[in-house]
Amino acid sequence: MRWWQTQRTNLALCVVALGLVAVTVWDRGHISTDEAKDRQHQLLAAWRVDDIGRIDIRYRDRDLRLEAARDEDGMRSWTLREGEQNRDVDEQAVHAYLQTLEYAAPVRMVSETARAKLGLTEPRLTITVHMASLRYTLRVGGEAPSPAGGAYVEVEDKRGRKRYVIDAQLWSDLSDGLAQLRSKRLVSYLSTEVGRFEMVGPAANWTLERGGWGGRTAGAFMLKRPQHADVRVSRRALDGWLTELGSSDVEHFVPLPDKAVAGAQQLTLVPLDKARAVAQLSLGGECPGGGALLWRRKPLPAAGCIDRALARRLIIRADALVDDYVLGSAEGDITELSLDELGGDSADIDVARKDQGWHMRKPHQGPVASEPMTRWLKQLIAAKGVPVTAAEGSDLAALGLAPARARLRIIALPERGVAQADQRVEQLDVGQPRDGFVYVKRHDDGALLKLAEDVG
Repeated sequence: MRWWQTQRTNLALCVVALGLVAVTVWDRGHISTDEAKDRQHQLLAAWRVDDIGRIDIRYRDRDLRLEAARDEDGMRSWTLREGEQNRDVDEQAVHAYLQTLEYAAPVRMVSETARAKLGLTEPRLTITVHMASLRYTLRVGGEAPSPAGGAYVEVEDKRGRKRYVIDAQLWSDLSDGLAQLRSKRLVSYLSTEVGRFEMVGPAANWTLERGGWGGRTAGAFMLKRPQHADVRVSRRALDGWLTELGSSDVEHFVPLPDKAVAGAQQLTLVPLDKARAVAQLSLGGECPGGGALLWRRKPLPAAGCIDRALARRLIIRADALVDDYVLGSAEGDITELSLDELGGDSADIDVARKDQGWHMRKPHQGPVASEPMTRWLKQLIAAKGVPVTAAEGSDLAALGLAPARARLRIIALPERGVAQADQRVEQLDVGQPRDGFVYVKRHDDGALLKLAEDVG
């Protein structure tokens, strides 16, 4: 008997649960009294942004579709399709457009029932919002006599059609806002997502590959070029170039070229994630309407015009990327620093950041005076040498590096916001003075630099 009572209880709970689900599903397809009251002054009687799965837009001769998707973490993103072509989407612009729809309000209602007189049989703009089981279609017709620049609009849902007048600002936001939905950024990846850059063309030929020593992206690359030894890329130069590349939005789109552009540079971006597509860009050449042509050939081909001066800065020569500085890390990124005397009488030095200052761990424990520490660090960061050729560097003993006088080791911060990023470890061998100069060997790339003794 007890078993039967248990089963009856479980069955009853299941029925209640199913009833709640049914009520929830039913409710999502209806507008509550409170919801209707809250939105009585808006064009759309309901707005449930999490329920929006698709927005179809017809404007002049363009058909656009915004479609929502969620990743495994529940984060929502949007895709944009124009006709049969996928387009890059500007997520911020989509968010702004959704807000325009959410708060769209009429100036007044219209009693006229002849839709043709209001320009609604051939609307200039049609927007259909698919919101779970709710669907709203908004049509913008002809120009209204007042207010100036206003327009007639019709909103259709399952309850029927209502007609209004909207002002010029809302009409502008609904129509002009469509041009912003397509992202003008043709560079597909953030610099933190790229493992290799390749530049090929008449003005510049080089490859940048991550050196494997971690740290910030701008200081993490090795320069490879024909008939030269691999060398560390200048953090200072690359940081500026990456910033320019990441902000190279096109001013306007143009039709895709039907053939390769003569004299253009080819830039390839190979992502760290091997599952993602390699990006190929063509940079340079005349652009219809003025400026230089930026053509993304893969993935998702698109082309547009950028400023000529920006295009020239993006076509950077290999020699401008060579790092002649002793240290590759930025001053603010350095968290630990040690100087080991190799066979000398001086004591080793080991310091680390603590709170807002520095703390000494060798040769004794205690706080470090801020002013001399800051001065020393700035001198190290500013130290710049002359690269030593392979022939000149063949005899390390002659350069005072076999054996070296000291070894400098620093630890710097990893890249921000990157999963499993490695901290930067940088080592230098400092040679014995030779004829007023000191030679330094970087462990990153094996490069030898010649510095004046007072700098070293």
